[in-house]
Amino acid sequence: APSAGTMGLPPKPPLRSVDVQDAAARQQVAKEKLQEKAAKASRRVYLNEDGDEVEEEGADKGPSLMEKVQEISERLRAELGAGTATDRYNAVSEEQARGAVLVDRTQIVAACGEDVAHSLKGYQLVGINFLTVLSRSSSVGGAILADEMGLGKTAQTIAFLGVLHHNAQTKWAAAQAQAQATGQRVRGKPPMPHLIVCPASLLENWQRELRQWCPRLKVVTYYGKERDLVREPLVAWLRRAREAKCGPWAGRLPPKPGTLASDDEDEPDAPSEEGGDGEWRGSHMGDGGWEEEEEVCGVPLCDPASGASAPFDVLLTTYSLFERDSPDARQDRAFLTSWQWSHLVADEAHALKNKNAVRTKKLMRVARACKRRILLTGTPLQNDVAELLNLLRFLMPSLFGEEAEDDDDDGEEGEED
Repeated sequence: APSAGTMGLPPKPPLRSVDVQDAAARQQVAKEKLQEKAAKASRRVYLNEDGDEVEEEGADKGPSLMEKVQEISERLRAELGAGTATDRYNAVSEEQARGAVLVDRTQIVAACGEDVAHSLKGYQLVGINFLTVLSRSSSVGGAILADEMGLGKTAQTIAFLGVLHHNAQTKWAAAQAQAQATGQRVRGKPPMPHLIVCPASLLENWQRELRQWCPRLKVVTYYGKERDLVREPLVAWLRRAREAKCGPWAGRLPPKPGTLASDDEDEPDAPSEEGGDGEWRGSHMGDGGWEEEEEVCGVPLCDPASGASAPFDVLLTTYSLFERDSPDARQDRAFLTSWQWSHLVADEAHALKNKNAVRTKKLMRVARACKRRILLTGTPLQNDVAELLNLLRFLMPSLFGEEAEDDDDDGEEGEED
């Protein structure tokens, strides 16, 4: 069979499935030892008025955590079936091996350009396939890409988003063409945009990398004093989409001008993307009400009533929007939750390792509007299982607990980092 680097597949798993790799010590760790660490990380001892130990919690959470991980793995195998990377090791021909690859360089050429496709390393192609596998799973809410610093996590992520958007745009264009040819409504849904959150110090780097690795993506930067110039026309676009009852944007309710949104307010239910018969409902809306040719960060705003997708493909912002509780910050977060996002990408995701931090709680609220979540981090978690659990909770709150979401209250400040 072809090599892993050539085919974009992960390396062969270790023979002993009971062992887990400890990246910090670069050695195999027995499953029982990891369970012991997990139990210690969540152990709580309660004392009475005399200081005597009366109750203990968490002693049995180590096995429980490992059982959850095992359950996820089994559900992934069942969902992916013949598409799992392990099929490569049972393949008897190169043709069968290629069937296990989800994204190859040909697809990257179509989405990002030939130069980008040939610039990606073999292990980066592995990472793109890893993200693709988990994005197609209904059991997992996203992925943690934890390559070491300098190995190109940003490039992998951008190429993945580019391929994802290109495939969705191709399907949407085909659905529109078929509807036009048959005179029926459009079946399917337009591509959803992606939200990228990074430290302010890396904002310019992300702008540069997006231009380099997928120049076809339409990027809007939401940061600094220019936020109002970006938000106002996009809010107007959303209101126009709501008036025209256009597809996934029909039910989004951005904050009204001059009002302050509160993080305590209940989020509106996500709008229905399809009708009961699987048809998109925004394809034959009337004209009018959208005469101005506006641009945001160089991206033209088309009339949403024309059946178009979102006016941008990526919105790039920073963690600073989730670290303050000012009226402006609330308005910003309400604006972000007004959109329906395909993927949320959180760079330097070790910043979310504390589930009680203000940043984590506020971003978790916005993450509710995202279909999938991707965490990028090259910083070790100091062998603290609780910190890893917090990142998993951010990815899959329904499975690992929702404390990071439900404890958020404007009258009760979170912890400072």
